[in-house]
Amino acid sequence: MSPAQPSHTPFRFHWILDAKKDLVFYLGSALAGWFYAAVVYYAIRILDDPLKDSLGYLSLGGLYLPLTLELLVVASWAFVLDAPHVWVTLARTLFDPDEWQTRGPELARSFGWFALGPL
Repeated sequence: MSPAQPSHTPFRFHWILDAKKDLVFYLGSALAGWFYAAVVYYAIRILDDPLKDSLGYLSLGGLYLPLTLELLVVASWAFVLDAPHVWVTLARTLFDPDEWQTRGPELARSFGWFALGPL
């Protein structure tokens, strides 16, 4: 009797979307997160007060803007993460005529929640 031969089935890797989109959106976003963590780690290691000391300066028409870790975190959150989410939400609800036909009363009532803030 001979020992059983292992079957050699080739491993097939299946992409979630396709190779390019998966690399950009899944792996690219993970790498961006690690880069972000590296910048924060670098600032903590080299600066005495990482929230207030400057990593460098940005010159805008003679105005020098100190690039602090605090500014980088707030700006990256606002412009890179939050702004696209806000605009996509608006595009899929308030700016979509089909959505107004389907859920018009609910969208109109939702504006009442904005009135609570100033009250």
